Amino acid sequence: MNIHHILCCADLRTKASIKEIMDLESNISSYHDIKVCSSGADIFIELCIHVEGNRTLAEVHSISDILEKKIQDSLSRSYVHIHQEPEH
Repeated sequence: MNIHHILCCADLRTKASIKEIMDLESNISSYHDIKVCSSGADIFIELCIHVEGNRTLAEVHSISDILEKKIQDSLSRSYVHIHQEPEH
């Protein structure tokens, strides 16, 4: 067992909560690569979203900001980073 395995093993409820939020979001085409790591009571979340390619940079960042806030409101002491990719 390595340190990555020890720190990056989220319980199923945490990932389910994130997926529930993402599934309700109509401004994204899809999402993937949800990674959840913890350190003490802090939760670090990283994921990737796909958005329509005709969206402006400002729109895409706004979508990410909203999703990050929804996840942080749902999971206390969480820190969220979302990568954005255009849908082709």
